[in-house]
Amino acid sequence: MSLLARANHPIFKNASISVDEIGRYDLVLPTVSQRMGQEIEQLLHRLGLAAGTSYRASSASFIREMLYGGDCLSIMPGLMMAGDILRGNLRLAPLPIASSARPAGLIWRAGAPPTPARRAFVAILRAYVEDLARKGVLALL
Repeated sequence: MSLLARANHPIFKNASISVDEIGRYDLVLPTVSQRMGQEIEQLLHRLGLAAGTSYRASSASFIREMLYGGDCLSIMPGLMMAGDILRGNLRLAPLPIASSARPAGLIWRAGAPPTPARRAFVAILRAYVEDLARKGVLALL
């Protein structure tokens, strides 16, 4: 989990970001009904930010627009906005406390032979992740 904001957000003026600084801004977060939203809620509680002003959205596109359009911050996996980070539109910063590791992967139905579409999808996904690693984005996440 990372703190995300538009690239020229005032929160990036200092080398490190404190919980107090995060608390000065509205948060736009994934909905609590999503597993990720529940993890973020626990993280906010650990940070002492549970009572702060926050908006919830089930759409990453909506969250992106809120980040671009003002001084809102978000807390979510940085990979959700990797393209925006690569283009320099969004920046991320580590949180003042570590978040739990999150499992990731692909799940296939047992015994199902790989289809051409599945093979193509996996090849494209692997190439994208390798590109992120080459550009150093994965090191930031």
